[in-house]
Amino acid sequence: MKRNFSEELDKNDVNYYELVNVAAQTARMINDQIRTDQRELKHKVTTEALAKVLDGRVVVIRGDEA
Repeated sequence: MKRNFSEELDKNDVNYYELVNVAAQTARMINDQIRTDQRELKHKVTTEALAKVLDGRVVVIRGDEA
């Protein structure tokens, strides 16, 4: 089933700039891991990254929190 990310973004108070940066970094990490493990995903890397970010499976540490 397709997931409607735009509806989820509308429900949450989201900083879109931060979301794009975190999703891009997560996608890069997933892509590197896939290449290392030599496996394939069921969905696109960016879709997996957005799902992880919106589900709260990615922890964001901002510069002032480190």
